[in-house]
Amino acid sequence: MKLPKFLSRNTIRRRLTIIFASNAILILLFAGYFIFTFSASFRKDEFKLRLQHRLEEFQRIMREQPDGPLPEFSKYDESVLPREQLEILSLANTIEIASPEGTLKISSGELSSGDKPTFFRIEGRDIAIVKDEILRRYLVVSAVDVYGYTKMGNLKRVIIICLICSVLLLAFVSWYWTRRMLDPITAKIKKARLIRTSSLNLRLTVDNPEDELGLLAQTFNQMLDRLEKGFKAQQQFIGNASHELRTPLTVLRAEAEWALHRQRSVEEYQEVLIKVLDKSRHLGQLVDRLLILARLEGSQKASDLQAFRLDELLLLIVEEAREEQVSVPINCEIETESNASYQIQGDSGMIQSAITNLLDNALKYGLGNPISISLFTEGDSYCISLQDNGIGINEADMEQLFEPFFRSAKARNTAKGIGLGLTLVQEVAQWHGGELKAKSHAGGSTFSLFLPKFS
Repeated sequence: MKLPKFLSRNTIRRRLTIIFASNAILILLFAGYFIFTFSASFRKDEFKLRLQHRLEEFQRIMREQPDGPLPEFSKYDESVLPREQLEILSLANTIEIASPEGTLKISSGELSSGDKPTFFRIEGRDIAIVKDEILRRYLVVSAVDVYGYTKMGNLKRVIIICLICSVLLLAFVSWYWTRRMLDPITAKIKKARLIRTSSLNLRLTVDNPEDELGLLAQTFNQMLDRLEKGFKAQQQFIGNASHELRTPLTVLRAEAEWALHRQRSVEEYQEVLIKVLDKSRHLGQLVDRLLILARLEGSQKASDLQAFRLDELLLLIVEEAREEQVSVPINCEIETESNASYQIQGDSGMIQSAITNLLDNALKYGLGNPISISLFTEGDSYCISLQDNGIGINEADMEQLFEPFFRSAKARNTAKGIGLGLTLVQEVAQWHGGELKAKSHAGGSTFSLFLPKFS
């Protein structure tokens, strides 16, 4: 619901005060109106009942003494029917009743039949008339409810005074309690303004973890935890990336300076070029993987991703690996019993890079032993399981396995690497809605890449 402009431009404290006070005014007006209306109705009914009782008593007396004088009830009971008038009128088509408040002309057709009285009103005077068939007369009783009107006037003034006082009191109370309720938010705003990249360790105070403000503070603190963790990971990533980039660049510069320092033989120049080529390849791999990671982290899934067959892509990767590594047996099995189409949707280049990285790791750390690759269906996903029989992974290293630039002591002592391969594979899997699982066993390790099916 959209707030009016004059409310939306105010602070929450003023808005809440105005809204609470306005709602309270409407409720009080509603309550005051019905109290006054029902009180007026009760006064009217009660006075009519008193007129009816007086008329019945008047009728009884006149039937007992038809030729007697009119009784003077008000002489003895002024508080019951103030300004009372009694009249006996002869039967006629038109009745004329005179009083200090005015004259009332009534047609006989307007009167109730039988002994039921008919009530009329003229200028504040209530009149009760009954047609007495025995006396063959109209009996009339009229009076003014002076005390009733006085009470209603007093009630009206009391309601208005109470309404004004209540509005002022409610406005103050609403402002006070709104301020008290918003004080924790004000304190949290002040604390949040102190948080910078250099003070991500600061957290909002959680006074009551069960209320909405406590839940908001907890959610904000959890967000800060994620930001702090991401910021530290980014700093660590930048530091590691800088180190990995600086090392080959330093070697390249040193080799070039050594070669240019004086005239070298052809063999020495060839040796320098081989080193430069090796470091250039290493640097190229590092840059390529960093670019892929940056692309994965900064992009969203496109709606027009390609649909392709995972089994065909896997066979192509395995065939290329067999041509490059003829000395290492690579066994590839694709499950056919389930009649799976192995159709997935995504970026085939990213998937190819992920599978290639897993296979490169198996070749580097498999110690030349056979490598087994299998493709099968598991639930709503296709799984590529790659098992090597190499150095394995220590249990202590499993938690850091997918962190950027992390390399275990075993890996560093076995082969050269960057430490971004598994990180890249995990990011590709998550970007496609899948996951990467690692398991180490005696004499090797197994990596399972899960990718969702596409039908």
